[in-house]
Amino acid sequence: MEELKVPNRYMDILTAISLGKNTLSEIADFTKINRENLTTYLETLKSMKIISRELPVLAKTRRSQYVILDPFFEFWFRFVKPNKTALEAGLERKVWINIKEEFNTYLGKIFQKIAEEYIIDEVKSGNIDLEANIIGRWWSRNEEIDIIAYSSKRREGILFEIK
Repeated sequence: MEELKVPNRYMDILTAISLGKNTLSEIADFTKINRENLTTYLETLKSMKIISRELPVLAKTRRSQYVILDPFFEFWFRFVKPNKTALEAGLERKVWINIKEEFNTYLGKIFQKIAEEYIIDEVKSGNIDLEANIIGRWWSRNEEIDIIAYSSKRREGILFEIK
């Protein structure tokens, strides 16, 4: 709050991203901020290392997605901020009933990040027999591969589905 001129705009952007509005147009639609101003806000959040802009690995596309880097921030903006009044009123059980399914989806996303870190460690240690120099997610309009480990040198890779 102390570093930003219009903290509410940034809060709205982080809420949008935490709710799965990951593209520039989705964030603009959710926040009602025009695209020109939105890119400035996003760049500020990137420079503060609160969000990052991800591109699908091995794709020749500019269809990027914005993600919140810190799982605590994502949790707070996704579950605490929208339910703050109910939580302060002591209605934790009601909130839990309302967010239960969404929370499982959130945990799946966190598990995927942990799995990616594990795969990177396994590649580094040689337990996965692939000299991968590219590791990350891939997506297109209706398809997604959770993790790809790819060796440019050998022109081969491994695709991982994380469950």
